[in-house]
Amino acid sequence: SLHKIGARSRLQGLGVTDPSFGKQLGKIVATYAGFRRIGGDGNCYYRAVAYGALEQIVLNGNKAGFGKLGDIFSTIKYSRAGDEEAHAELLETLREAEGGNMWHDVDELQSTFLSNNSNFDFALMNACRHLLSTHLIENQDQVMDNGLSLKVCLVASEGDEDADMETYCNTFINQMGRDAEGPYIELGILPNLLLCRC
Repeated sequence: SLHKIGARSRLQGLGVTDPSFGKQLGKIVATYAGFRRIGGDGNCYYRAVAYGALEQIVLNGNKAGFGKLGDIFSTIKYSRAGDEEAHAELLETLREAEGGNMWHDVDELQSTFLSNNSNFDFALMNACRHLLSTHLIENQDQVMDNGLSLKVCLVASEGDEDADMETYCNTFINQMGRDAEGPYIELGILPNLLLCRC
């Protein structure tokens, strides 16, 4: 767990020497100030997006952003008591940050993720997974740019066009530690739900 979130690095530190990547890397460097390595543990996609959203709030000095995330996450309901308790702690932590009582800089934010005695990382990953799956279930009939419904795009990518969206979400999204994969990543749904730019 000590390697969940790496130190912030400048993009030039990627070590890309191939000149064919020069223009593409230049575009990325013009848009993003840096990057962090995220340890691969099956929750890394969700951690990267959520941490990025929180870090943007800290760097912009916009404490109200923590409250907005708290409002977004407060819509999630769990059936298991342990999940509900961890979620309540997550919401309380976001309210503390909104009130200016924590996360004054990115180092303080990072230490919350690296703490071995905190439920914060678990609760945030679980909340991101459930937020995404709730959105997918509620919007499964939304027609995408390719003319297909969101459900068809996602379920067909797994080869089972007859599966329902709840089964898809319970199988591929709601399981902690399951690697994120599939069209919902390319569609940028989670970053949009968390109001962040990735």
